[in-house]
Amino acid sequence: MGKKSYEVAIVGGGPAGLSAALTLGRARRTALVIDRESPRNKTVHRTHGYLTQDGLSPDSFRELAHKEISRYPTVDYLRDEVIDVHKQDGAFALVTHTGETYASKKLLFAAGLIDILPDIDGLNDIYGKSAFICPYCDGWEFRDRPIAIIGKKLSDIHFAKALHGWSSDVALFTNGPHQLELSQIQAFNKRNIPIYDKRIQRLEHQAGNLNAIILEDGKAIRRQAVFFNPETRQSSLIPKQLGVSVNKFGIYETKENGRTDVEGLYIAGDSRNHLHQIIHAASDGAKAAVSINMELLKEDWQRDSEKE
Repeated sequence: MGKKSYEVAIVGGGPAGLSAALTLGRARRTALVIDRESPRNKTVHRTHGYLTQDGLSPDSFRELAHKEISRYPTVDYLRDEVIDVHKQDGAFALVTHTGETYASKKLLFAAGLIDILPDIDGLNDIYGKSAFICPYCDGWEFRDRPIAIIGKKLSDIHFAKALHGWSSDVALFTNGPHQLELSQIQAFNKRNIPIYDKRIQRLEHQAGNLNAIILEDGKAIRRQAVFFNPETRQSSLIPKQLGVSVNKFGIYETKENGRTDVEGLYIAGDSRNHLHQIIHAASDGAKAAVSINMELLKEDWQRDSEKE
């Protein structure tokens, strides 16, 4: 069945997928990585928080990862997009955008999430340069500088509290009326975190570097960085079509090490958790790969026993 068969197919070539490929290659498993090469962090200039690779660009990270994985002859890489997957004779049949078909015993989805930015004039221009979603990834670069948090949900309030650890000059912009409780407002006042509830007219910047947030009444609030919790959506709904549940946050529900209720199907990385750092995604991919390899080993032993 299929053009070529593998023990494991990996959909997505970000940190989770590539880490899984490395682990499986070292375990001498045949694996195919299929990646459309549109990473979530494509607008980011530097990635942080990955021990020994702190400050590396996303492109350099991927280039190094590909070079390392290429040492393992059982791992193949394909630039393409998986558009359909179905079960056939106990295995997975994958169809790509270019019309190619592949088969695998196990399937790991590591396609990640897609960020949906708020509709604010100028945000697209500064995203990845002075607007970010993860303070652990980019907060250090703006330490002790004027920082803005844009949002009005409870998670945004916690965001503001967290960012206060990087800078004492933090302001919350709700971009319109909010429903903050009096106790929350008092807590913000105590920390000298002002709350601006006027709608944002635009983000004033120079070459992607934020200078000020201009409100609808014309008031300009000087800020040098913006952090926000974006709305997200899954970059692939194929796991859902295969029977994987999605929780109220839009994240795939999985068991330990990314195992799902669908036999042979695993998920790793942003698609199943809220941790945005690449080190977490890479770890998640490695753990899923170990679990997949152990499952394959068990099946190998069982098959050998049945032959005796």
